[in-house]
Amino acid sequence: MPFANNMIKQKFTLLLIDDKPSNSQILVDTLRDYGFVIITALNGKDGLQIAQQEQPDLILLEVMMPSMDGFDTCRCLKANAATQQMPVIFFTGLNHVENKVKGFSVGGIDYITKPITEPQEILARLTAHLNQYRLQQHLVQRLQAYEQHFGPLNLDASGAQVSDQKTPHHQIKQRVWQARDKLLSNLTCTPSLDELARAVGTNRNTLSKEFNVLFGMSVFAWLREQRLQEANRLLCETDWSIQKISDTVGYTDSNHFSTGFKRRFSKSPRQYRKINCS
Repeated sequence: MPFANNMIKQKFTLLLIDDKPSNSQILVDTLRDYGFVIITALNGKDGLQIAQQEQPDLILLEVMMPSMDGFDTCRCLKANAATQQMPVIFFTGLNHVENKVKGFSVGGIDYITKPITEPQEILARLTAHLNQYRLQQHLVQRLQAYEQHFGPLNLDASGAQVSDQKTPHHQIKQRVWQARDKLLSNLTCTPSLDELARAVGTNRNTLSKEFNVLFGMSVFAWLREQRLQEANRLLCETDWSIQKISDTVGYTDSNHFSTGFKRRFSKSPRQYRKINCS
């Protein structure tokens, strides 16, 4: 399945806080099969300490535990600056609506009830939350790098960005977005870095720096990723040959395309289509 590849690629760490972890063994085994690192805590107090020390990507939290239940544990996680951004999913046998509402009100992002009958559905839900969490982390890091290089963003009193066309950060973003659109408009005909920079009114060094700050990679590393993601989509949504897909996304050599695709997705295009797109 398509989501499974993303999981294996990124090595997520999950903290399971449950006084009876054996009740979750089917899901734990499934997660481990997909490359997750699972750490456990048998009560809320230990869970709080482990979460702060290990910094897991996501927390699965049982509600019904002695001493400190899952709701109180979640409140403590959200009150601690070191753990408040961690996504918490309640994973419990309590299936009453009032419990679900309470779970969201104390900071949970999802509420999954036991017993598990469809592990693949849970995997898909976890993946969506984890990818969103990683994206948020990436955006925060990019914003910090941006402000370090170009100064703070121009924000109004409500925290919204002021759309002043003359502010330096707006001009930088506009240049990079123009360069991005030009690259995506024709994947088979890529301008040189000098040509691209001239087209958006700057020089190659400045464009490279600005692109790296906003996207975290060089211009052509970003373009390569877009080409491979488009190839990924075409493999699953069309019956085109590998050669045609290679040509469409801008590779002049299908062997070079296959090598790059395998490096990125851990499978050759043909293997990926057979396993993930059927």
